[in-house]
Amino acid sequence: MKKLLMLILSLTLCLTSFAKGGKIAFILPETNYQEAEIFNPIDIVKKANLQYDLIGIKKGEIVGDNGGILRIQKDITEMKDEEYDAIVVIGGSGGPSSLWENMILREKIVKFNEEKKVVGGICAGAVAVAKTGILNGKKATTYSDSQFKGFINELKKVNVKFVDKNTVTIGNVVTSNGPIGSIEFGHKIVEMVNKAK
Repeated sequence: MKKLLMLILSLTLCLTSFAKGGKIAFILPETNYQEAEIFNPIDIVKKANLQYDLIGIKKGEIVGDNGGILRIQKDITEMKDEEYDAIVVIGGSGGPSSLWENMILREKIVKFNEEKKVVGGICAGAVAVAKTGILNGKKATTYSDSQFKGFINELKKVNVKFVDKNTVTIGNVVTSNGPIGSIEFGHKIVEMVNKAK
């Protein structure tokens, strides 16, 4: 009986400690997300034993730029901010149309920043973060392929200086350039969430 009680106590402590670990809200565009920008960071988050949810602009199946399919079971209106230590906005070619002007997303990013929680954005997601005004007069990065120079111009429009790096961190905010920087971005998110715990 004593061994059973010790086992239950040990399991309770493990579960409590796991529950206190960081939890990340990954926000995806309505369609055409970029697979490497979500799957690489998720792999790193899993290895760090952190929790995460995939949250969409809408529920249902979304197709990635390379044909990958994700089933989104929670949309942004159902997201309870207090459950998360970080909000991370994922890009892709669908990002500009569904993320950049989304007012619910903007409000959440601003709130997380005000609460000094981790805020991240990669590729088109970095532009969505910048458009909130939280990086006004500061540096950030985004996708810089010659095909998408508009992303850099969008940063400039909101008084954010583009830096050609894989990731740029300013306080509690980290931005990344896209698939090339997605692994470094994932490690930075994990580092920042662990530091904030």
